[in-house]
Amino acid sequence: MRKRIYILLFAVSMSLIYSCEEMIKIPEPSTEVTANRIFSDSTLALQATLNLYASLGTFETNFISRVALYTGEVTSTSTSSLYADFINNNLQTDNSYVLNVWRALYNVIYQANAALEGLSTASAFSDQLRNRLIGESRFIRAYCYFYLVNIFGDVPLILDTSVDQTAIAPREKSGTIYTQITDDLEQAIELLSVYPDEEKTRADKMAANALLSRVFLYLEDWEQALFYATEVINSEYLDELPPLEDVFIKNGDEAILQLWRESGYSHLSAMVPPSSESSVPTILLPPQFIDSFDEGDMRKNLWTGTRAIDENIYAYPAKYKLRGTTTGNSAEYTMLLRLAEQYLIRAEANIRLNNYDAATGDLNVIRNRAGLPDIVLTGDQLQGMNQVAIERERELFTENGLHFFDLKRWQTINEVMPKRKPNWQEFMALYPIPRTERDKNPLLTQNFGY
Repeated sequence: MRKRIYILLFAVSMSLIYSCEEMIKIPEPSTEVTANRIFSDSTLALQATLNLYASLGTFETNFISRVALYTGEVTSTSTSSLYADFINNNLQTDNSYVLNVWRALYNVIYQANAALEGLSTASAFSDQLRNRLIGESRFIRAYCYFYLVNIFGDVPLILDTSVDQTAIAPREKSGTIYTQITDDLEQAIELLSVYPDEEKTRADKMAANALLSRVFLYLEDWEQALFYATEVINSEYLDELPPLEDVFIKNGDEAILQLWRESGYSHLSAMVPPSSESSVPTILLPPQFIDSFDEGDMRKNLWTGTRAIDENIYAYPAKYKLRGTTTGNSAEYTMLLRLAEQYLIRAEANIRLNNYDAATGDLNVIRNRAGLPDIVLTGDQLQGMNQVAIERERELFTENGLHFFDLKRWQTINEVMPKRKPNWQEFMALYPIPRTERDKNPLLTQNFGY
């Protein structure tokens, strides 16, 4: 397996975290690589860009499992108060995981901004390499802002490394953030190519198309969502959907973008599969979700697991199987973007545009792969959207907060959540802005209810 070296970028190490009052200034040690040196050397510039992906892992670790607890997609046998806050929707402004999510995303954004600044004047390597690195940096910045705006709502828009300006940046409207996201992704599409001989752990043109299709879906721009999803689905570089058991392996046919990990197993799997046959799972799937699968749906058999302990049956997510270091083709990487979501995006967009035959075809691609028979949409938009909701819930469960975002964008969250969580209140659809960040920035207002 290729060794990766992550270079410290522009005095930004993994311990240098963005805050809204000031960017912590750490004296540059002699072993640290300066921005000038990084962007005068093609190898160092490449490694600095790869560091962006490594930094994304901090966000994924702090967000994915806990947002599933927050929405009731999963429950937990843990007695940890840090789990309980999400299970009970009792997030406080000093919650460490919420703070980690905020800081991790802005840390990556700051590094992406530093890369874009350095690459804009770099002259020591080819235009082809420069364009690729700029495209990747824009993609990653857009990815981070997509999550910030969907988790927190209005957020500061930071596009440079000027500490004095970013330290007191106010929150910008979500529409402004989305405009920046679409601009970054459109430019990424222009700058990037597809690199079929490489691992699927770096953003390429297909990843930018895939994320942009999701963005336009959330913006309810159905024609654009349909267009960009079709660009991905019809790509000569992606095959038909693979068997369910091969979806989450590294560099699988379904993967559009994954997070590389040297150990060869997802950082999520350490929290999901029980450590032994006699161990009670920490993360559980609710019985009502398990019971919602149609008879014969192979996603239930292949993407969930059970443990029978002391006459109790525990069901848990099992999309990722590995807990320990693995090499070769059986290794697993955390999935960020995959092909099945694009079929579901296109199906939803077509339903909104009253193209029911096209939507039926895409939904049946997903269903047939799961071992289920065809359905026929009758031309009723409500029926079609109900079917999309069912397939998205069964196909994408526990993946990247998508269920949480679906409930919000469909405006069903305040109907669904009180049935799962008796103490649910409308303001809980957004996380609180971390108190420590507000203490440092007088212009950073709090979300209603916190």
